[in-house]
Amino acid sequence: MDKIGAADYPFCECGELESVEHYLLYCENYTRESETMFTNLYTCTCIRHTKLTKTVLLTITPNDDGPWTQNCKQKVEVLSRFVQATKRFLKPILAQ
Repeated sequence: MDKIGAADYPFCECGELESVEHYLLYCENYTRESETMFTNLYTCTCIRHTKLTKTVLLTITPNDDGPWTQNCKQKVEVLSRFVQATKRFLKPILAQ
């Protein structure tokens, strides 16, 4: 996150090294929000949270037949709701 200018220093508030992958998949500060996101992503992609990776979450080009690129709009909406729920950033990813 520090690399993309979204953080002032390279560490998350939980003390771990900040990264997109850490924020979306592992940060203990957002356990409740992550569980909701995982449930919602499973509903729209049928991918269990144990198989989620940063690449799977952020692949939104519907040019592939893989389940991680299907239902791209729903996946983006789920990720946007996660970001909004965590209040980690001042602005949401998608405008309401």
